[in-house]
Amino acid sequence: MKRLIARNMRHSTLENAYTEDQDGRFVSLIERPFKSVAWGANHNWGELQARRLKNEGENPVPHYWEHVMWVWGQPDMDAFMALMPKVTLNGHMQNMTVPFLITHGANDRQIPREYAYQSRDQAVNSPHLDFKLFTDEEGGVEHCSADNMEPVKSYIADWVQDRFLAMER
Repeated sequence: MKRLIARNMRHSTLENAYTEDQDGRFVSLIERPFKSVAWGANHNWGELQARRLKNEGENPVPHYWEHVMWVWGQPDMDAFMALMPKVTLNGHMQNMTVPFLITHGANDRQIPREYAYQSRDQAVNSPHLDFKLFTDEEGGVEHCSADNMEPVKSYIADWVQDRFLAMER
């Protein structure tokens, strides 16, 4: 029932209630009623790119580097890697003053679990901070729960609804 209610909310409400972790810098600066969810907590994406280049080399997946350079508007690998130290939530999470849920898969092989812990540990001013690591028994252990999204989607929808209901009390 909770999941159904959350999914039937107006799109703009859900859009304000759910944001991916890359928007964490924006969310950390707002002061109106808002909620934030990190699904696959990618706290330090820039650092991850340096690791990926070192560990996986030229082709972690086909066309990976061409794709991310295009997404970030960088003309070449040197420009892309020069930008990456800025792509982090370090120095921003302490400004998070809204309810915040972090979910992460225990077997996420794309985003290290340590990044989920960094977001959790640095969000010291969130009035309602929840952290959920999905295990093999629960499902949703891979990156963004690609192996089984339903348990995580339901958990997130229930959490968002519970935060809205708490606002009404």
